[in-house]
Amino acid sequence: MVFLLIAARSKDKPRGEPPKFLVPLQPQKVKHGEKVVLETSVRGLPTPRVIWYHLDKEVVPSPEFVQEHDTTTGRVVLTINEVFIDDKGLYRCLAVNEFGRDETASYVTVEDIEVLEKCELRQAPRITLPLQPQILKKHSSLDLLARYEAFPPPTVKWYHQGKELKPSRDYKIETIEDETSLHVEEVFEDDYGEYEVRIFNEAGEARTVASVIVTVSSYA
Repeated sequence: MVFLLIAARSKDKPRGEPPKFLVPLQPQKVKHGEKVVLETSVRGLPTPRVIWYHLDKEVVPSPEFVQEHDTTTGRVVLTINEVFIDDKGLYRCLAVNEFGRDETASYVTVEDIEVLEKCELRQAPRITLPLQPQILKKHSSLDLLARYEAFPPPTVKWYHQGKELKPSRDYKIETIEDETSLHVEEVFEDDYGEYEVRIFNEAGEARTVASVIVTVSSYA
């Protein structure tokens, strides 16, 4: 009787196996607006329930996030029809049944096309309008102008006799888009000499130099 009872209990015990992913998810690197397909394969008995997560938040099936699970072959797919920057990050696929659980994960990198295009167009500064030499009378005003091309937007600095000039009451410096200018309302003898503009970014540097002569009238 004891033997028969044990045999009966063994016969009633459910049989199965915990989920196991046979193919790990692979990292994906795509451009903004492209399609992403994350694919794996899982087995388990009974057939496990599959749940997708993005950054620890469950992915809800939708026309944008299409989920497939072929219970015959075990093929599991998540398709993102059009990725955006917010879609980047870690994706996890979790499989669960009454005997256990398993998961696989991979990282999706989304590149911004606009940023890529700008990187490809990176240009070292180039002077398109150099500084022009000036001969001025004492107490007159000085205006110097230079134009340039560069990408990404460069840093622009002005120098007089090798000393950097800062915007002040005496020196009005303006840099707008591809143009930079220096205005001195009233020049004196010590304003003579070389004026230089240095333009630089991560791709390179350009310079332009001009001499300024200040004359003094005999009756001044």
